[in-house]
Amino acid sequence: MVYKKREILSDLIKKHGKSINPNLKSVKILQSEKDCFIMSQFNDDIEKLYLENLDIIADDDFIEVSDVVNPSMFNPQNEITENVKIFLEELDKETIAMCFSEIIVADLNDKL
Repeated sequence: MVYKKREILSDLIKKHGKSINPNLKSVKILQSEKDCFIMSQFNDDIEKLYLENLDIIADDDFIEVSDVVNPSMFNPQNEITENVKIFLEELDKETIAMCFSEIIVADLNDKL
């Protein structure tokens, strides 16, 4: 299977600053014809990759028809740039922290 990928760590740091785990080496959106994932890699374990499906984030507009339409915010039929834009612009810090492993860490002066 062929995957397209886009690095988004620097964009996350610009948006969320010190809330981003300083141990992150890379955060990428990966997309095939059928799936969209977020992939994280950490400085202390560069041989290990964390891959999480973006399907867990539902679009509220499609929740009620989820038995007919996939309610995910991330559609693999979209261009990867569109899914990257959705991740960066529509997901807040709290949603990222709840849904994806160790991307967001609590600031000393800021509670999630």
